Parts: sequence; C-alpha cells; structure tokens
Amino acid sequence: MPTDAQILEAAHAAAKAAEHLANAWTAAETGNGGEALKLADEAQAELRKALRRLPKGREALGARAVTALPVSTGESPRHRTERELLKVAIQHPGLMSPHFRTLTPDEFTHQGYARLRAAITAERSEDAEDAPTWVSACDEAADGDTRALYAELAAEEIRRRPGVDRQFADEQLVTVRGRALETAVKEVQDGLTSDPSEEAQRNLWSMQQYRMALREQGAAALGEHPEALVCLHDQLGSPA
Repeated sequence: MPTDAQILEAAHAAAKAAEHLANAWTAAETGNGGEALKLADEAQAELRKALRRLPKGREALGARAVTALPVSTGESPRHRTERELLKVAIQHPGLMSPHFRTLTPDEFTHQGYARLRAAITAERSEDAEDAPTWVSACDEAADGDTRALYAELAAEEIRRRPGVDRQFADEQLVTVRGRALETAVKEVQDGLTSDPSEEAQRNLWSMQQYRMALREQGAAALGEHPEALVCLHDQLGSPA
C-alpha cells in the first residue's frame, strides 16, 4: 500500500500534469503549436512522476504500460532529438559512441522511441557494428508497432546538412542524456521537501555535476560520472 506521503506527492504531480494539459489546449487553440507541444511534454513528465511515486507505478512504467504517443511531424524539440538519435543509431551505428549502450529507454520521453530503444538494447550483440545486424536484431525482438517504427526511421532522411558525422551523433546523445538529467534533477529537488536526507542531497549534487560536465565538455564527459549515471537510472526507474 502507498504511504500518505506517496499519495500526496502523486496527487500533486497529477494536478500539475492537468494544469499543463489545460494550458497546452489553450495554446493550441490560439495557434501557438510550439508552446502546446512543450506543455504536452511537461504534462507527460508529470504523469510519469506521479506513477513513480506509487509502488505499482514504477512497475507499470517498467512494463511500458503507458500508451505510446503517436509519431507526428509536429513533434516537440525533445522528441525530435530522440528521433534523430535513433535514426543515426539505426542508419549509421558505426558513428555511435559506445556510451549509447548506457542510454536506457527511460531516458526517452516518447514511449514509441523508448520501446524501440529497448528492442535495440535487448538484441544488439557486443560485436555488432554493421547495420544489417541491427536490422535483424530489432526485427526478431520487437512487436509489430516497434518494427514498423524501426522501418520508418531506417528509411527517413536524417535532418543534417551536408551529412551525418560523429559530432552530430554525439550531439544528439548528449542532448538526450542531458535532458534526462534535467528531469531527474527536478524530481529530486521537488522531493527534497519530503525527503531531505543526505542520500537525496548527495544524489542531487552528483547529477548536477554530471549535467554541468556535459554542458561544458560534451560527449567527452559521457563516461566520467558513473555514480551520477546510477543515480539517474535509479530516479528514472531503469536498472543501472
């Protein structure tokens, strides 16, 4: 059974999600599509936070019980970056940093992309370096919707001129990891009022240092803070 504190925290997060959705609706009606998508993103983050506050909620998130969001050309900037990263991983796996393997599905905010990331992670072997191996692995492991998304991203042009290189791949990876850190840091900060423990403050400091390193050093900092990565995955509900 959830504690009273967990219920209150979940209710608070759900209320914030409802507020974001109402504001998103208003923004959409007034023609501000960009703001509407940003607010919808924030609403989804709050709903995930509400689920994590409850014992069965983390289990549901781990099982990907949340309905997948539709893929559309009107995606938010965060979803677009996640999409571009997966396209590079599928079309140009040789350009991906080894740290891509540490990127968990919970670091993706779009549930369809999270499922695809899980499928690639589950099947890609340690020595798989060429695209055909990735295709075979994903096709054998994933459900129909995920295979369809994989095929779509495998054929879709990457938004990069004049061409895709390691720098572009690193930028997408750092951005996705950095945004996941921002989400986790905010969640810990919000929870400090009910859990001001030394451990929570230590975890917060560790993730803040990692986030700062990514901003200053980019991809070079991806593997420099393993303790912060453990904190991040624990906060998002992923195994370390």
